[in-house]
Amino acid sequence: MTSTTEFKVVDNKSFKATVTATGKVRAEKAPATKADVAADAWFTFDDPTYEEKDGIWYTTFVFTSTDATGKQPVNVTFINEAASYDPDLWTTQTFYGPLAAPTLKDATGHSTGNTVDIATSTATMYKIDNSLIKIETMCIEGVTVEVPAGFSAEAGEPDGYTTTYTIKIDNVNNLAEGEQKIVFKNKEDGNVKSELTVTLTEPGMTMAKGTDTNSAADVTGNTIKVDLDVLSTGNFTFKVNAPQGLTAGSLDCPWLAITESHAWADTDGDRYAEYTVAAKGGTPSNFNDFDIIFTNALAGADDLTVTLNKAASKPKLEAATVGTASDFNGTVSFSDANTATVDMYKANDSKIYIKMTCDEVAAFETVSGLTVTPQSDDHYEIKVSNATQLSGATTAIAAKNNSDATRTATLTITWLDPTLDFSVTKDANSATTKAGDAINVAYTTLDGGSFEVTVTGPIGSTISYDAISATSWLGVNPSKKPVVLADVGDGTGEAVIGLRDDAGATNDAVVITITNKVDTDNTYRTKLITINNN
Repeated sequence: MTSTTEFKVVDNKSFKATVTATGKVRAEKAPATKADVAADAWFTFDDPTYEEKDGIWYTTFVFTSTDATGKQPVNVTFINEAASYDPDLWTTQTFYGPLAAPTLKDATGHSTGNTVDIATSTATMYKIDNSLIKIETMCIEGVTVEVPAGFSAEAGEPDGYTTTYTIKIDNVNNLAEGEQKIVFKNKEDGNVKSELTVTLTEPGMTMAKGTDTNSAADVTGNTIKVDLDVLSTGNFTFKVNAPQGLTAGSLDCPWLAITESHAWADTDGDRYAEYTVAAKGGTPSNFNDFDIIFTNALAGADDLTVTLNKAASKPKLEAATVGTASDFNGTVSFSDANTATVDMYKANDSKIYIKMTCDEVAAFETVSGLTVTPQSDDHYEIKVSNATQLSGATTAIAAKNNSDATRTATLTITWLDPTLDFSVTKDANSATTKAGDAINVAYTTLDGGSFEVTVTGPIGSTISYDAISATSWLGVNPSKKPVVLADVGDGTGEAVIGLRDDAGATNDAVVITITNKVDTDNTYRTKLITINNN
């Protein structure tokens, strides 16, 4: 019968073994397995020595182990030369080296994006159910594998001393935070082991805004609120970061033109696709929210939905084509579609007109002292109803979108003073004194001289000299006898009247009448300048 005996040898040592038989014995060496895991050169022996006593042969071998740890066992078969024809009389002994930690190799078949680096005993795995790596192990005594919570280890069919394990995430909800340790233990002694440190990587996709020179897009989470009013003159981009690639759903938005401007690529770890968004021409069929579904290339990982939402429109302001404004007010001007300014006299019934439109419903806010009355074709009359309630140099009236009060257009009114005033501006003889609406003239001091009166007030106000006759003691210089207050460039009117000593016979007061162009209220209608001869 064949006799098989197992021996564990000490590394880098030699020992003798003597075999007794009826004849000389020779030894033949072979790996203990057919698997080409490691050569059998670690276990050697020299030619034996022989000695015969009383018909029995003693054959002595010297065996040497070199770098034996973890090597596959070696079978040494001892064959009696006198009976070499009968294998049943042979003896085979198996020699093992010292225990070794399992040797690990990177096997093929990892899930997409997962990696193994045997040199550093590390691996990366996407944190997703069924994410896996494959590790080839070699250990003479066999391997047991310990995995942390949420993982499983499944052994493949052994190939000699080699077994490939599938390390898989079974339930991400059971995973602990931080690094994970996979431990491969020598089956005979669990303290002899190899470890693999696994770093978990998030598998999800994210979205971020790219370029947006006109500030047309506002990103909150995975929703992009698009200001079409601004986007009409440009575009913006957004990126979708995906760890291993993506597939974009339909980009055919009714109100936006969306194109892929950068296909997904991994460039030095920057893994993204980029999309350019511009306003779509024509009349869109709707402005509904538009969802783009990006499918993650990692099987089982969550997809990403990016929602494009049309921001409420800002109301637009335009020059009126309906209604007749008070002719003493200025012209409404526009710095852009959402901003208008006008000079307007602060007088009851003073009015202007403006056109306001909006894609949604919008309305002007209420301002004390003003009435805003809708007219036809989106036009509005803005009229002073109570001038005393208007304070400050300007008043801003906002038109607000009813669905989003932050979306506004603004008309700013700069108030002009509707009252008339005057002053004595030249009096070479110092003969005049202003007292309220009267100018007192010391006639003897005037003594044939002259003086000037500057009148200020609304442009277009008229001047009447009816009280100054040919026999008056005071006359008007023909070259400085204006009949209207002219525009001096700042929205107000002005006139300079030249008066002189005409040596008339009467000392009666002279009256100059200024009729206010802003004649909507008796408070501002006229001003009488009374000039007394004292």
